Amino acid sequence: MACNNEEVEERIHEPETGSNESVMSYRNRYDHLRQFARDLVREDSDDVYHFEDGLRLDIIFYVVSSGARTLGEIYERALSHETLFGQSCRWDAVSTSIDT
Repeated sequence: MACNNEEVEERIHEPETGSNESVMSYRNRYDHLRQFARDLVREDSDDVYHFEDGLRLDIIFYVVSSGARTLGEIYERALSHETLFGQSCRWDAVSTSIDT
């Protein structure tokens, strides 16, 4: 089934398993969908923007503050953050502790 650019962009930014999608799972899905969105991802900066925008919130905060500028750097830092903090730093856990 073919998708238009708008559908592909929505799917790139929509985690399949809610806010608990792993970085590796998101990267695999992103790379697959990116094949169909060549008009959306023309330059490296587009790739960085679209990938970063779909990360879980706890990881976005870490990646943005780390100064990562390439897709590879963002992926490595996001994966590193997830490995270090594991399930304890999923956004659901972070938002719950903030609310209380």
